[in-house]
Amino acid sequence: MAREVGVFAQALATWRGRRSSGRRRDALDRRTIVCPCHDATLFDLRSSWEAGYRHPETLKRATAVFMGPCQGKLCGQVTGDVIAALQGATEPEERRPSVRPPLFPVRMGDLVYEDESKPAGGAA
Repeated sequence: MAREVGVFAQALATWRGRRSSGRRRDALDRRTIVCPCHDATLFDLRSSWEAGYRHPETLKRATAVFMGPCQGKLCGQVTGDVIAALQGATEPEERRPSVRPPLFPVRMGDLVYEDESKPAGGAA
């Protein structure tokens, strides 16, 4: 796991142009992981873009970026930078997709799976 995080951090730094090696965004491999939570690659983002998913919201649905446990904290910046590059801009028009909370509040107990095959009261 530490190796994967290190590779991701290195790719992210390269994407942002912070490495002194001279390697830039255009030199990144298509297999570069953009979203470590869902293993979404630069190729996945570009392919989805070419398929017509040209907004952060539709890219989110097509590739699952922003939908992992980090909720875009790891992939948000680099995904925004990729979108900007694909738009031919320095900054994306919209950085993040919308947040969609539940329609109404839900109690945590209602979300827990309950095995209905067992009798009530915990007796086996």
